Formats: sequence, C-alpha cells, structure tokens
Amino acid sequence: MKKLFISTIILCLLVAVGAFSQSVQLTPINDEILVTKYGGTPPNLAGRRTGGSVASPTATTASGGLVTFSGRGYTGSSFTSDKAQISMTADELFSPTANGTRITFSTTLNGTTSLTERMRIDNNGKVGIGATNPLARLQITHDGTDSDPHLRLHTTGSFSRINWTTATNVHLWTAQSYLESATAASNYWTLEYDGIRHLYVKGDGNVGIGTSTPDTKLQVVGNENDGIDASLKITSGAQSMLFDGNEIDALSTGLYLNNNTALNVILAQGGGNVGIGTTTPNNKLDVLGIIRANEVIVETGWADYVFNEDYNLKPLDEVEAFIKANKHLPSVPSAASIQDKGAHVAELMTKMMEKIEELTLYSIQQKKEIDALKKRLDEKK
Repeated sequence: MKKLFISTIILCLLVAVGAFSQSVQLTPINDEILVTKYGGTPPNLAGRRTGGSVASPTATTASGGLVTFSGRGYTGSSFTSDKAQISMTADELFSPTANGTRITFSTTLNGTTSLTERMRIDNNGKVGIGATNPLARLQITHDGTDSDPHLRLHTTGSFSRINWTTATNVHLWTAQSYLESATAASNYWTLEYDGIRHLYVKGDGNVGIGTSTPDTKLQVVGNENDGIDASLKITSGAQSMLFDGNEIDALSTGLYLNNNTALNVILAQGGGNVGIGTTTPNNKLDVLGIIRANEVIVETGWADYVFNEDYNLKPLDEVEAFIKANKHLPSVPSAASIQDKGAHVAELMTKMMEKIEELTLYSIQQKKEIDALKKRLDEKK
C-alpha cells in the first residue's frame, strides 16, 4: 500500500509538470512506478512554490511549504487526513541570494489520530528530535524513562563505543562500555584518549582514575607528591592541597602530613612544628589551651645522681641565703622565667625530683644529728 501511494504521488507530480523528456520514462510495475532517466543527470522529483498567483507570482515567504510528502490511510469508512509526513519548507523570504529551508518529519502515535512533528533538520544543519528549535548539531528533547530513554546504543558484540575526533583524526576521545558479564564488577564503562584509559567505572559502582581495577568507590592512581604534582590536587584560588598514597600537603601555609619525608606531621611552615590553637608554633608541639589526657609518658633523665657519693649537697644555710637573694630554689627556674618561656616538663620534673631527693638527704642528716643529741643527753643523766 505504501509503495503504491508513493508511486501515485510521483506520477501526479510528473503529470502536473506537463512534459516528459524523451530521456525519461515512467514504467508501472505491479504496485510500483519506476522513473528511468537515460544519460545526463539523475532523475529529480521537485516541488516548486511561489507567492502570489500564476499571473503575478511573488517570492516564496518564510514558513511557506515547498513540497510535502504525506501518507494517508482508510479507516473502513473513509480516508484519513495526513498521518505521516515529510515536509520541506522555506525558512526565510526567498531572494536571489537567500534560500534557507528546513525539513520536518512527522508521525502519528499508535492509538491516537494527531499528526506530531518528531524530527527536523534546520537550515543550519542542526537536527532536533523532539526539539523544534535545536541549539546544537543534535538536540534530543524528551522526558526520558528507563524503558524509553533519550538515547540507547545497542551492539551485537561485547562493546559499545562512541568516538570523537578532530578534522584530521590525529587525536581521538573514546567512550566505551562492556556489558557481557553476569557479574556487575566485570562490566565497565571507560573514557579514553588516544587509546589510553583515564576514567574507569565498574558495574559495582567502583570508579578508577588512572587505574582499570578500582577496588573501592574512588581510587586514584597518579604521580607521587613532589610538592607541585600529585595523584589528587584540590585548588582554591592560589592555595592547593596535594594528595598521594601516603601524603597530604597544603602548600604555602603548612598542614603537611608526609610519610616519605623527615617531616612526618607538619602544621606550620617548616621545622616540623605542630601548632594547636596557634599559627606560629616554635616547638615540636605548641598547644595554646588546655590539654586533657588519661596519661602522659615523658621519656627523660632522672635525679638519682643526688644519691651519688660525690654529689655536692649544698648546706642549708647556703640554700637559705640563695632563697633570700633570688626568691626561688637553686637550679629551679624562677616564676618570671616560667611566665616568659614556659616550663620544659621533663627538665622541671627532674629538678623537682632533685629537690625531693635533696630534702630526703637533709632529713637523714637531721635525724642523725637529733639521734646524736639524744645520746649525749642520755649519757649526762
């Protein structure tokens, strides 16, 4: 039926033109009409339209139809209007230097009677599917569902592939998918440049950058952190943070967590100093605030040297004179020094133990003196 309908249109057009060249023949064969051209250019079926009238034709106007090929059917009681259509239309007012056109394709959805445009090719070559004003070489406008997506690629092999190339085909971007495995982790989608895979998405949701075997939700394999480049770089303004397998660097202001340098933890600009509550730590750990812990272990020397035979235990009257002059114990930092420079815990604990052990020696001496006085008193009785 479709072939007969098209053949009838062709015949009507040719008859309407009015004259056939002897080099053109029409041959009816069953439900077809063949147009045969002998020599010269190929046969051409054309529709022509003007504005105005036969006596006074005017230029073809914008949106004026040039030629339409339509399909109609019979409902059992009457013939329908156009239900499938290819329409060629002027897209601007025709002149000797401007002849813009467009082509639209329309069909009727099953179970309905309304003819609807499905696709068009605009005068600039842009194609719209479901879009009447395509803004790109191909624009698809559609609500999109799992059963009726915007675009579906199907291959009879294992791979589905899309390539993007330059005009000279020197470089090539490729998007490729593999969907032949029953195991999600074995199926994947990749993005390649000149045959090198840069992005790899597995069916189980694992994503790899620089690796085709990601074993976690995001795995990045790249350059080792050298302070300039790394596997992962996050930049905000002039500041950058670099990551690799064992390092985090926040450049310029510090915050380095390095495993392959001598500076294992750095929260300051150089020196390996860590600051909490301060941006200018001068020591390995500076905390501006209170530290709370269940236990602190300090590894340092101890004051048992006080009990050595050659230890110079100062006489108490000498100690008394020092205290009166300096207002603190000998070899112990003053209050002013502690307030200015802080206290070195290990050193201070050693000094405190030194004084405790000295007090023990003083107590032993005093006991001996007391025992000797008691003995003398007993002997005089």
